[in-house]
Amino acid sequence: MPRWEPDATSRLTTAALELFEEHGFAATTVPQIADRAGLTTRTFFRHFADKREVLFADAADLTWLGPTLDRVSDDTPPIDLVGELVNRVAEAQFSGRRDHVARVRAIVAADASLRERSHTKRHLLTEQLATALGDRGRDTRSARLIAELAATVLELAIEQWLSTPATGREHRALATHIQDALDAHTMLFAPS
Repeated sequence: MPRWEPDATSRLTTAALELFEEHGFAATTVPQIADRAGLTTRTFFRHFADKREVLFADAADLTWLGPTLDRVSDDTPPIDLVGELVNRVAEAQFSGRRDHVARVRAIVAADASLRERSHTKRHLLTEQLATALGDRGRDTRSARLIAELAATVLELAIEQWLSTPATGREHRALATHIQDALDAHTMLFAPS
């Protein structure tokens, strides 16, 4: 095989998802994934630390975070900041990927160790977000609350997005569900 393989990450991801769906996550091996993709095991490990990372690699990409925080002013109300953060992560990680997200979430839901990994990843990413907010002047408690609320709003929006029929305008539909979750939060804490 040639030293450089075009689109190896995509090929490995496609192969892994197919095998996870066919045989289950636990029964699928890295050599099977590499073989299905027409690549070597060594190539697999150049792209992913382990087979779990095929499912969680997108969550580690926080390149959008710094520029997003740089765009908002220090006095942006927390709920507006949550909306900006959630919409940005939706655009960066989910836009045009509804089927992929649904497949990954189904695989994760079917395996207890993957569900645990998902919770751990969410916690770590929330901590990174809270730290970034703190580094930009938010007090620790506010930063943590904003980060936790952003994670919860995104989770609720994704659940709604995936439970409604596809419209062909998936990004817009996700943005609508994000706004609905934000509106629910605002109503929940609004004075009566």
